Amino acid sequence: MPSIGMRITALLSALATIAVVSSCAESSPATDAQSAMHNPADVTFVDRMIPHHQQALEMSAMVPSRTTNRALILMAKHIAVDQQAQIDTLQGLLQQWGEPAAADHMGHGAMGMDGMVDPTAMDKLPTLTGPAFDELWLTSMITHHQGAVAMAMPEIEHGENPKAVKMAKSSSTGSSWRSAECTRCWVRRSDAGSPAPIVGFDVAVTDAYGRIQTMLGLLDKVPTG
Repeated sequence: MPSIGMRITALLSALATIAVVSSCAESSPATDAQSAMHNPADVTFVDRMIPHHQQALEMSAMVPSRTTNRALILMAKHIAVDQQAQIDTLQGLLQQWGEPAAADHMGHGAMGMDGMVDPTAMDKLPTLTGPAFDELWLTSMITHHQGAVAMAMPEIEHGENPKAVKMAKSSSTGSSWRSAECTRCWVRRSDAGSPAPIVGFDVAVTDAYGRIQTMLGLLDKVPTG
């Protein structure tokens, strides 16, 4: 019988496929016009978010061979399924808009832009295993998700395409109490600083801060010394 982890991963994959297929389903002329509507803020958001998600895929692919932490392995699988589905959607938006496709791979130049894990950490991760890998991977992925929140802000403020703005909101935070809770948790974990609270959105619970809180909980369980 498949393990619980395998069944959860299969379910996540199925849900991601359904989401992508549903987004491509029958549409009306009004919907088509809305899909084509976009401005420079939309294009910038999509062009930046695709390599950002590709970095998450690269980081997730490192996990199975470098840790035995089952919670971390499952989280990485979840992130990979989710980020690949979003990449497919984002690339579809560029196609609808008649904009050039984003690069298929990510170089160190893209890693240097705001919101990305820095090249030094990305180069060090493959050299580590066990708790040392777990700690650097978690702290790096927390930084990565905080970057997603920051990258979403200009799109939420200035974007025109409804689908791109909705994706930006789902990447950002939807409640002040969630942000404050994550900030308190981060401050307890280290004195490295805290993510700035972001308030005023109508999304009840968000992917980025929900994952950050989960990763902080896993980070607390990593053996030290």
